[in-house]
Amino acid sequence: MTTRAGRAVLAAAATAVGLLAAWFIPSLAVPLAWPLLLLVPGWVLIGSVRPRIDAAGRIGLGVVLSVAISTHLVFWLSHLAGGYARGVVFAALAIVATTVPLAAWQGRLSAGRLPRAGAVVVALAGMAVVGVTLGVGLWRTTATGISSGGSNWSDLGVHLSIAETLNAGGNFPPQVPYFAGVPLVYHWFADFHAAILAQAAGLFSVPAMVVQSTVLTGALALLVFSLARRLVRDRGAVRAAAIAAALAVFAGGLGWTLFIRDVATGAGTPLDLIANHSYDNQWLTDWPYFRIPSVMGTGLLVHRATTAGLPMLVGAVLLLIAGLPSAARRAAGWRDNRWCIGLAG
Repeated sequence: MTTRAGRAVLAAAATAVGLLAAWFIPSLAVPLAWPLLLLVPGWVLIGSVRPRIDAAGRIGLGVVLSVAISTHLVFWLSHLAGGYARGVVFAALAIVATTVPLAAWQGRLSAGRLPRAGAVVVALAGMAVVGVTLGVGLWRTTATGISSGGSNWSDLGVHLSIAETLNAGGNFPPQVPYFAGVPLVYHWFADFHAAILAQAAGLFSVPAMVVQSTVLTGALALLVFSLARRLVRDRGAVRAAAIAAALAVFAGGLGWTLFIRDVATGAGTPLDLIANHSYDNQWLTDWPYFRIPSVMGTGLLVHRATTAGLPMLVGAVLLLIAGLPSAARRAAGWRDNRWCIGLAG
């Protein structure tokens, strides 16, 4: 057996054993199945396309492509199977898992070059803010009932209901609550992906939503860094890319300044404060009444549809630019990468 074939066989066997273990022990789906829904197929696909994109961009694209592929695959398999269930999720997992032995055969399982330090720092900072804030505030059991942060977290009750009724069975595709039998036309892509994560691991949907938002926030930072680095063509490109990533994730509003004030004045511990207060813009009602939406407060923390849509949009632009070389690069022999252009579409 050749080295390549041996790698592929070992990867296929290990993946199959992992999925089998996750089927019988649902909690194992978190370390064994969730990477297949959040990173692996997109990472392998973008590696096969061989775009001229740095490590930060490839990881970010791996995330958004994996989320898109896994969600749509489960959706169409559910239609073919006549309904959505855990078995359909694992059928989709088995399909996307074929990318693992393929990558082993091609010798592309290694991470390769690591992302630049600036990209990693911004991505980890954004993930920490989103993960911790949602982890302590999105769903808290109190003496008087369930508390959900300092705001309604963009109608969490509606979106959580979509995910939970999907996993409870009998509501695929979801219907409009007040018009029985009418398909839901409201955005539910992010809810469906969170439901898939939760279904695979036998979990309540809230922890899956927290992990989903955290991972997609990191992807946004990495993709903005990669895109900015590609557009800036001087010696300060890496520094400009890090600044662009930080602005994309943390800028757009100054409501967070109230958090610093409350910590400084001893209004509570940091975790208690972010669990009970929404440090977003107050718009027209109170200071700080800034008109510019906050990406972090209004988008990444509150609106998971935006948390999924923003990195997908940036990823599409990055793929398009990578697939269409500039005039100078064409003169140097670069050609269109049709796969990148297709993935961007």
